[in-house]
Amino acid sequence: VAALSDARNPLKAVQRLRQNPDSTEFVYLKPFRVDEITPLNPYHLEIVPHAEIDEANFYTLSSFGVTHFVNGKPEFTELEQWKREHYLFNAIIKIPVFKK
Repeated sequence: VAALSDARNPLKAVQRLRQNPDSTEFVYLKPFRVDEITPLNPYHLEIVPHAEIDEANFYTLSSFGVTHFVNGKPEFTELEQWKREHYLFNAIIKIPVFKK
């Protein structure tokens, strides 16, 4: 499985953003495709410059949470909730019955 560099890893950005919880800094994210065979994981995201996002489907990450934009419509998830969902999703997909 391909790994993200620290500069593109949202979990590393979370650590940095949490050091200044009142910051308005944010980063853009897009789904990270491991390869053509592996299904997309909704929590496997990579930090990208604005120029690399798909305007119809992208995310932002701030110290407050993750916002998923689909066709201009935002859906916000608080940071602690997103981290919990990220952890649970990735734990579930490791269970053999869910691997396929």
